[in-house]
Amino acid sequence: MSSSFERDRLTVLLYACIVAFGLAIAALGPAVPPLRADLGISRTVAGLHFTALASGSVAVGLIGSRLVAWLGRKRVLQSGLVGLMVGPMGLVLGQSAVVTVLAAFAYGFAANLVFLVVNGVLSDHHGEGRATALAEANAVAATAFMLPGLLIGGLVATGLTWRLAFAAPIVVALALLRPVSNRSYPGASLEATEEGGRYLPGFAATVSALGMSVAIEWSMASWAAEQLVEVGTPVAVAAVGAAIFYGTVAVGRAMVVPLTRRFDEGRLLIVSLVVTAAGATAFWLGESTIWVMSGVVLGGLGVSYQFPLLASVMFAKAPGRTNAASARISLVGGSAVLLAPLTLGVWADARGLGEALSGILVLVVVLGIALAASLRGRETAASRLPT
Repeated sequence: MSSSFERDRLTVLLYACIVAFGLAIAALGPAVPPLRADLGISRTVAGLHFTALASGSVAVGLIGSRLVAWLGRKRVLQSGLVGLMVGPMGLVLGQSAVVTVLAAFAYGFAANLVFLVVNGVLSDHHGEGRATALAEANAVAATAFMLPGLLIGGLVATGLTWRLAFAAPIVVALALLRPVSNRSYPGASLEATEEGGRYLPGFAATVSALGMSVAIEWSMASWAAEQLVEVGTPVAVAAVGAAIFYGTVAVGRAMVVPLTRRFDEGRLLIVSLVVTAAGATAFWLGESTIWVMSGVVLGGLGVSYQFPLLASVMFAKAPGRTNAASARISLVGGSAVLLAPLTLGVWADARGLGEALSGILVLVVVLGIALAASLRGRETAASRLPT
């Protein structure tokens, strides 16, 4: 439960940085079909853009905390914003798949540098109020995620080029460079000494839980349309499945903000686990559009709570190591995005989509086990505090 929270100027500035992050990351998905048509590339090559984007997240997870320790939070945030201008330009102007795939990696890396610093600063700046701050930041990100698809769809429908949509993250990042450069950021004294800090009990379990949550989120989003078609939903309606899923995630992340002021993260996570399990079951076993769509909605609502709350618990279990903890989020999140939907796709090709989607319920079970270990770790850590 967040005991104190103030939405000050620094917090609003960091939320604006999250908008740039969301606009850049979410633009790739709806841009790939027209990009594939323009370059004349196969679906396999087009899919490499998503692999490159997620690989940028993994790379930040591996070296991000060291970059912050070396350069400081301000310079890393500035570098990320510059990358959010240069990377999309490469994607828009590139005339070959080699250039556009490299551009996708570059701005995936840059976006996650922004994400790393924003999460770390929000956690240090708000202390025990971090759950509310992170929930609000994720609600902002979820809202930003919905905009590029609408923008690209509108541009294509009116005969304009999809490339104009990438002006949005470029303009936002450019507008933020000066205010970001004029601020100081908390935690600077910790950046050079974080390697000596210790994680509290349950940190590894919390990291695992967050990875499972991201895997569930991306698996359901990636296969929602396919499962709806499988049960007889018209293709035009099924295509809306992923959009409904992310719309539900956005609503859920907005709903969790006031709840963090009243309830402990542990209680909220348990409720979210139950809702996610119900959604995953309906999504897997549903034999009609209504049942599968109810699974999409419940699943989106369940996972929507988990990322900001688990991130908050991670930071609480990493005193003095917020940069390293934030980098770990990028590492496990990027790895989950890379592996989970692909694994289900291979499984579906080999054994059928119905059996493959049971894998989402397996992920929910593993999430529950990791969550139990994480919450038990919180109790252990609390019992060790001096009275």
